Amino acid sequence: MTASSAARTEGWTALTDDADRGRWAAWMTRNELAGLAFAAALPTDARLAEMLRVAALGAAAGNLAHFANLDRIERRFALERLPMVVLKGAAVATAAYRDTSYRPMSDLDIWVRDGDMPRAVDLMRELAFRQEPGLQHRPPALQQRSRGELVFRHPRHEHGLVELHYGAFQGWWARRTADPDDEALWRRAVPLGPGRHALRLAAEDAILQTSFHVAVNQFGQAPLRGLMDLAVLARAHEVDWLAVAARARAWRLRTATWLVLDTAHQLIGLPGCEPALAQLRPNRAGARRFAPS
Repeated sequence: MTASSAARTEGWTALTDDADRGRWAAWMTRNELAGLAFAAALPTDARLAEMLRVAALGAAAGNLAHFANLDRIERRFALERLPMVVLKGAAVATAAYRDTSYRPMSDLDIWVRDGDMPRAVDLMRELAFRQEPGLQHRPPALQQRSRGELVFRHPRHEHGLVELHYGAFQGWWARRTADPDDEALWRRAVPLGPGRHALRLAAEDAILQTSFHVAVNQFGQAPLRGLMDLAVLARAHEVDWLAVAARARAWRLRTATWLVLDTAHQLIGLPGCEPALAQLRPNRAGARRFAPS
């Protein structure tokens, strides 16, 4: 896929002056889409591309540092034969975007099995990562129960933030009301790339995990970046949308998944997703429960 196919350019083809371009560039940067917008604007609007250049280069430089850390961690985990699944940004950037610099990241998210977590923590320390002290209301034992994460930071690297996850669907909301199948997620996981030790979620599971992440953060944590991830995943892979719907229902994530997918489809477009939306759409009684009073 190309950058121009991942972002609708009609919005900036009508720009007529630099004030409009500046506002558009600031909006794209604020929503962490500067790299993608820069690549899409470059062939058609040099002025807009120039306004996006610094933010795009910053995102690209940050990603280079994150991927360098991932390479070090992956090589060490491979040496110890410790399985790992890369989640979120690094996984989507590698598996779906034409250029990994188009998808900015603030950290690395790595999922390891519960029984492997002590060894993973030791390996991170061997690589000079320091575990961040947890908040008082988020001790490690509670993080494990809520399928949360342990946070590590490299003291000499500006982009050295790494989270080791206990699960792909984290938090008490998922723990108490949903039922994602962790073992099935692991079975379906595929290599992050040819010859890679690190795994990524299968496309359908990545769609569900991305949708969950947007929903559980109440569209408050880079939501447009998450919606763009869904759009790019839908274009880069042959998604079995009926499987997406079946798993969302089985895992009790039906309404949350529908809400995010429907929003992404209306704003950007998810090719072929209509059968899933039809199966996941809440009935009228359910819709009334979510309607404002």
